[in-house]
Amino acid sequence: MDKTFSIQEFPHDAGAVGRWCKLLFGESIETTVDVAGVTIHPRPRELTPAELEQLESVLRAAKPFKLGVDKTHIVAGGEDYATVTVESVGDSIVLLVRDQEVEVELVDGVGTLEVSATAPTVEPITVRAKDQLVYGFAQVEVEAI
Repeated sequence: MDKTFSIQEFPHDAGAVGRWCKLLFGESIETTVDVAGVTIHPRPRELTPAELEQLESVLRAAKPFKLGVDKTHIVAGGEDYATVTVESVGDSIVLLVRDQEVEVELVDGVGTLEVSATAPTVEPITVRAKDQLVYGFAQVEVEAI
């Protein structure tokens, strides 16, 4: 049976809710997000009452979070950089840059971070929120060539 959590102006899409389910319960659960809130569909399985309660807590604690980057390729050598823009709520947010914690101050909900590289990258430099249970799964990647 479908379960709808009435959460006005929920700041994420159904894909994020599915990824939260996978993180919490080991599998993605089908969901829809609309003006009525977040609806959990019992596919591929029903969530237990305890799982529904846990998921509702995560959904109600979710904060808006957007990442953008002005360019996805930079020239290695340390002189070129990409500017990552983050939008959220609060005074600051901790991002992971190459799995290293970096705190970004937010002014009126917006902050920036410059990403550079001294040498070409084998794998892209990934920037994402540290706390995915609160901010979701948005990320940007920058390659140094």
